[in-house]
Amino acid sequence: MSKTLYEILGVEKSAPDDEIRKSYRKLAKQYHPDLNPGDKEAEERFKDVASAFAILDDKDKRARYDAGEIDEAGAEKPQYEFYRQHADTDRQHQYHSSAGYEDFADMGDVFSEIFRQQRGGGGRQFKMRGADVRYHMKVAFLEAAKGAKKRITMPDGVTLDVSIPRGIDSGQTIRLKGKGHPGINGGAAGDALVEIEVEPHSLFERDGLDILIDFPIAIDEAV
Repeated sequence: MSKTLYEILGVEKSAPDDEIRKSYRKLAKQYHPDLNPGDKEAEERFKDVASAFAILDDKDKRARYDAGEIDEAGAEKPQYEFYRQHADTDRQHQYHSSAGYEDFADMGDVFSEIFRQQRGGGGRQFKMRGADVRYHMKVAFLEAAKGAKKRITMPDGVTLDVSIPRGIDSGQTIRLKGKGHPGINGGAAGDALVEIEVEPHSLFERDGLDILIDFPIAIDEAV
């Protein structure tokens, strides 16, 4: 049986967002390909951790995952519950209940058309956009202040060059369009979302767009 996204990140289902992010950062650092060159197992673990975080860090996707609407890969789950609940009832009353599904049997033609299209009957195939991939990047204080070029390895092993714009701050996200998971049936690829964390500097401190520094002087200089 495959692990749940919560088990992959080593947290409980009720874990708050900050605990999920903390666990992700720890595991991503532990299994990052740059720190484990040639280790295929670590690379696969890194991909699993990144994919799990991409869903659980998104409130809407996490809610849908918890509700069983999407699977561990972020793909839609087919909803067959009603059929399973009523398929074994008396044939005379099949597909009927007091929950407002009296006309459910009339939808058979619609489902038949969908299945015909998927078997290559000439209709349009259902397209789905690929899932986004999230990546956490630490940036040096001066790199954030002056701008820089950084190279990252995404969960699928692809290496990307990222332009760090001048003045970027912690918590901001750089979107790399089309660099996420591939779409389904020709759907557009998802995006890569790079969350920035600016590391503190030993001397400088940021205040909005200003850079501050505490500069000690002697008493006679002050006078």
